[in-house]
Amino acid sequence: MARRISHQWKHEAPKSRRYEQCPAKIDKTHYKRAAYTTHVLYLCPVNMKKANKGTLKINPKMCPLIRLSVLSRKLGKLFKKHFTNLNLTQSQVYILLMLAETGEIAQSAIGKHLELERSTVSRDLVRLIDKGYLNKTAGGVSPTIGLTKEGIKVAGLVTKEWEKGFKDAFDLLGNKGMNAVAELEQKMKV
Repeated sequence: MARRISHQWKHEAPKSRRYEQCPAKIDKTHYKRAAYTTHVLYLCPVNMKKANKGTLKINPKMCPLIRLSVLSRKLGKLFKKHFTNLNLTQSQVYILLMLAETGEIAQSAIGKHLELERSTVSRDLVRLIDKGYLNKTAGGVSPTIGLTKEGIKVAGLVTKEWEKGFKDAFDLLGNKGMNAVAELEQKMKV
């Protein structure tokens, strides 16, 4: 339940969560629920149709982070159903798809191109090497990663299943949705 602390409304949540006040000026009559993100609890009013940048009134349902996270999970499910029989994680699928396209690549480049954390890349590479799908050759600052013969076969299966997932996504989003995703990605390039 909500409680008032120093004229700010805080929502009681597990102590493992960090609290921060939403940048909106919260009117306690509009406060009904809190929007959770991974590490931070934002307290936001909810009785608004659209986010209003001028007054910083924020509706959690309009928050782009929340909306994109939900959409990402939904799209991920479209693809994941095709990969369940391959016993691979989503990031392992990305790595195999990338290597199927590029051949060999420096380990450091994988994380940069796929926007994956270094620890995720290292963990996934170890698992894929243990399965016999990848080989790692020492070289310079970053080792080179490539597909083995077994890895080429698995990457071919992954590519076929990915194409099915892509077709499902395209059927759902259509040209307009796919172009909107591409436009958003272009705007987010740093």
